Amino acid sequence: MRTQGLFGARQRGLVALGWLVAGAVGAASLMPRDGGRAHASSPGVAAALAPAASSPEVASARSLSKAFAQVAAQLRPAVVTIRIEKEVVAPHGLFGLPGGGGIQRGVGSGVLIDHKGHVVTNQHVVDGAREVMVQTSDGRELRGTVIGSDDKSDLAVVGVEGLSGIQPASFGDSDRLEVGEWVLALGAPFDLDQTVTAGIVSAKGRSKIRPQSYSYEDYVQTDAAINPGNSGGPLVNLDGQVVSINTMIASHTGQFAGVSFAVSSNVARRVAQALIADGRVRRPYIGVALQELGPDLRKSFGVPRGGALVAQVIADSPAEKGGVQPGDVITSIDGHAVDGQEAVIRTIQDRPIGQALRLDVLRGGKSVRVTVTSAELKEQAEALARGAAHGPRGYGLQLQDLDPQVASQLGMRGRRGAVVADVAQGSPAARAGISEGDVIVEVDRKAVATAAEVVKLLRAGKGPHLLRLQTRGGARYVALKE
Repeated sequence: MRTQGLFGARQRGLVALGWLVAGAVGAASLMPRDGGRAHASSPGVAAALAPAASSPEVASARSLSKAFAQVAAQLRPAVVTIRIEKEVVAPHGLFGLPGGGGIQRGVGSGVLIDHKGHVVTNQHVVDGAREVMVQTSDGRELRGTVIGSDDKSDLAVVGVEGLSGIQPASFGDSDRLEVGEWVLALGAPFDLDQTVTAGIVSAKGRSKIRPQSYSYEDYVQTDAAINPGNSGGPLVNLDGQVVSINTMIASHTGQFAGVSFAVSSNVARRVAQALIADGRVRRPYIGVALQELGPDLRKSFGVPRGGALVAQVIADSPAEKGGVQPGDVITSIDGHAVDGQEAVIRTIQDRPIGQALRLDVLRGGKSVRVTVTSAELKEQAEALARGAAHGPRGYGLQLQDLDPQVASQLGMRGRRGAVVADVAQGSPAARAGISEGDVIVEVDRKAVATAAEVVKLLRAGKGPHLLRLQTRGGARYVALKE
């Protein structure tokens, strides 16, 4: 979308002007001169204009270029530009008086996925829109209606009448993507519709990209140029299949800086189908809060590789009813090994609600099998799991309650506090010297018994906050500031 938000403010014009000037100067300086005239019959000019000898390398490059052109031509009709209008009310004006408002306009992209006129885009493109207009590749402008949207995946479906004559795009299998594979991004960056850029898949399975999200992320990372307005457009492979939906960029300027993120097609397909059928997305859950196993925790729990640690079991949840316990390490689901908490979450999300799941867990060094029947995720259950799995914003900490079993595994029997489950690289917590497995027992000289108490005290002031940590090597104090 071309408004301030995930992509930042739009900037346009100066860069293009710079390219034009540089191109003109470069071209003029290469022309041979004789009294101010260029000689077309000059041997040097003739040699420069002669076609280069063909070679296997040139032929290979031309073949790739032709493949790009064919895919772009195939997909362009299914790619649309989405323009929205929404009312914005400023809560306060000068001196605290009621502020004014106005109409905010934004631009994004979308892709037609069926013959019924359903267009997939990003939720943030159409969020709050009072009017949605869809422009096709042949210049038609049609009114659209938001069928449904899903904040957790940042996806939405817009219904549009009049697109029946356009061949829709088809979803590919994002799990089969390979890092280094060529992909094309299509959309309307800076409101320049029908733009195509090329790049490669630079990573797969990215998660924890959006600070406000919780466990529903599966992003494809690419270096294909994506800019404001590309939001909601497709990222496609050389078979012409949609392998993800362009959503965000990593940038300090709000414009492309070489790293872009797109929601995987396997997530997008599932969410789109749910929105079309029901207007919302129903998700399965089993009721556990998970954390990753770093080197120290792996040693403590005797897990050499893979798995995800159960930090908390929500009361009266399917997991509790199935016999899952805090301190269990989930190593496989239905016989398929899981490598980390995201793998556990995605595996559960891929199964229908109400399905029995066979979990293999390590408990006290022994392998135990439990069966858990998933249920529909409710907001209350999600809030409990979110609170258990996330820490205070701004510090790069993830905290868990130090229950007796985890305390025993960490060699801190009888202790109370909040165990550090994860520390973001380069964060304030990392700079303060806080490590995974440390237990916070005091904040600003006040004893704490739970993660919630730590979060509350850290939010109470700007800091720096004085933390007392308990580790296997003893206790120490650190100063934590944003």
